[in-house]
Amino acid sequence: MRKTVLCVILVLFSATIASSNSHRSLPKVVSKVAIKGRSTAIPQTTLVTPASNALYRVSAYGVVTVPNGNTAFWNLELNWTEEYGAENCYNGTQQGVPCSLLTINSNWENYGEYRWAQQTWVVRANAGTPLSYSMVDVGGATGSKYDLFLTVEQLE
Repeated sequence: MRKTVLCVILVLFSATIASSNSHRSLPKVVSKVAIKGRSTAIPQTTLVTPASNALYRVSAYGVVTVPNGNTAFWNLELNWTEEYGAENCYNGTQQGVPCSLLTINSNWENYGEYRWAQQTWVVRANAGTPLSYSMVDVGGATGSKYDLFLTVEQLE
């Protein structure tokens, strides 16, 4: 009898653990970027191409490590396609609405602000269409050095 009760408890305990672990599969990291010491722009680069429509969280951190003396910025741009068509976030606006993911100052040495920035963005991306990023020189930032870190998590 004690062996039977012990077996039942063991089976219930195992089922509980298996059930709780099955719900932990999301969010799931699907892409990471770690770039250090970059001094030029980054062309449009795919982060992930979803197999099915999905919701993603993109977390970004950027820092200028060596200024270049110009009053200029590095802007992170994000591009994706959702049910309503192609979307993007660049130069601080999306159809007139503020949406800048990341802007860092290449001349923080003189102005002391925007040396680093962090942001999190949530997007819905269509199956078979890339979620991509680029880093754009706005006004002469080339020559300064920056680090960029991105993590993309699938939420659903």
